[in-house]
Order: sequence, then structure tokens, then C-alpha cells
Amino acid sequence: MDKKIKALFFDIDGTLVSFKTHKIPQSTVDALEQAKKNGVEVYISTGRPQLIINNLGQIEHLIDGYITTNGARCFVGDKVVSQHAILPEDVKKIIEAADRDDYPAIVVGEHHLAIHHYTDEVYEIFAKGLGVDCEIFLTDVNELGDEQVLQVTPFCSVEQEALLMPTLRNCTSGRWHPAFTDITAADADKGKGLHAMADYLGLNIDETMAFGDGGHVGSSARPAPAGRSALFNERLRVPIASQTRPAPTEALSIAELVAAAAPAGMAFSEAGLIDADGGLVAYRTMAPKVVDAGEVYEVRIKPRF
Repeated sequence: MDKKIKALFFDIDGTLVSFKTHKIPQSTVDALEQAKKNGVEVYISTGRPQLIINNLGQIEHLIDGYITTNGARCFVGDKVVSQHAILPEDVKKIIEAADRDDYPAIVVGEHHLAIHHYTDEVYEIFAKGLGVDCEIFLTDVNELGDEQVLQVTPFCSVEQEALLMPTLRNCTSGRWHPAFTDITAADADKGKGLHAMADYLGLNIDETMAFGDGGHVGSSARPAPAGRSALFNERLRVPIASQTRPAPTEALSIAELVAAAAPAGMAFSEAGLIDADGGLVAYRTMAPKVVDAGEVYEVRIKPRF
């Protein structure tokens, strides 16, 4: 018998909240209220740091806890369940790269945010695109003092990211927007955050359910098992847009799924990494996503060898 779901975990941007309206549909609010009445707890699992979670007012009273900053900081009330900081030496290298190539970087501390090299691009994306009040940011990274750094978001290209990541000792990156990538400690991801929260809450992982828009892989990608040579229901193949190697035993492959190639209305819930001979190297599953006209999605596969 299937176990009863006791806790739901929701991504914010593109899942609970529309990128276009910055609001939660009333139908979603109603569904969450019903879930709470049924005894199911509601949690947030987001790439946003706590300071810029500013779009959940409609459901704030329903939320039991948070996985924030791509899993770098998880908490329930005032209790920090888990926290993973970037090594100071890695923070220094990221900032040095931003200085060298002259691009902005947002530095997320435990209690404050700072913008290094503020530009109009930051305002356009964070203020207009994500509805964030940029006045809350410090303008000098040094003002963070001795706060641990949980995430750095450099506004670098895919090519610059590929050059930077191998120089870092203990970091991983996740690009869910073409203009920037989120860099966290290697141990920080939403999947591990969910496991930490489940352990803290005394729940089995199969008593939880997570919802997202497929922007993050975390530890869900895995080598294809012996005997499995294809996806269950392959619909489309697209070329890899970029590849990086975050660690010697890992590789990250990124493909862009464009509405022009994937017809609007097509649904997908699995993705695979296919080698030159057509063999399935690794695969992952995700919450079903329906392609919207004109949208571009990044599908990430991070196999561990």
C-alpha cells in the first residue's frame, strides 16, 4: 500500500508563481488551503535566498518551512535544519573572476545580500523580471563582514562559467536563467535539502512530494542501468548547449528545449543524455512540464561516474 503524502515541497518561480504576473493563481491557493485542511504540511523549495522571497503573501500563513538558496539553507521557524556555506577561498576566486571579466555578482550572506559591480542588467532582471527590490542589497561585499556566504550569482556567460567552475575547490553551479548562474557549495542542492527536512520532521522520503519546473537536477540524475538503452517515451532530441565538469567525478550537460523545436503543448517528464552511438548514458525524471509557446527551457543532466 502506498504511504500517505504528509508534506508537499514547492518551487516558487515558474511553479507557484508565474514569471509573467509574479502572482500565485487563486486555484493554487485554494488547493493548498485544502491540503492543509487534510493535514498535509506545505514547504517551499527555492533557489531564492530568504531575503528575496517576496511573492508568497497569498499563502504565507500556510507555509511550514523553507528550503532556500538552492538547498544551502533550510529552516523551520527559527530552527536552521541544515546550512552549507561556500569556502572563503572559492568566494574569493568567484569575485576575482567578476573583477577580471567585469560582470556583476550577487553575494548571498546569512543575513544580507550584496551586489558586486552593480549594473542596469541586474536591475532589469531582478527588479523587473523577478520583482525584487534592489534597494535591499548592500553595495559593498565587504559589508557582509564575517557572515558565511551561501551562494554567489555571477552574471557570466556559459563559456565564462565553464572556465570558472574547475578552479573552485568545492562548488556546484545551476543556471536557470541565460544571464546568470547560481553557485553554491557542492553539498547544497534541493534534493539533499529535502532529505534533511524529512529527517528533521521524522518523515520517510516517500511521504513527501516535490513540485518544480525542471530547472534543477540535484542528485536525481543517475547512470542508465544495465539493460536500459532508451527513455520510456522519447519525444525529441536536441543538441547539448554546454558541458562543464564541477568535480572530477561529475559532468554537467545542459540542453535547451525551445518551443520551436518542442511544439507548444507537448508534455515531458524525463530527460536523457545520449552518446554519439545513440546509447543512453544517464537519465532523470521530473515533474511533468507542458511547453508554452515561445518559452525556452534548460534541461540539465549531471551524471555521477
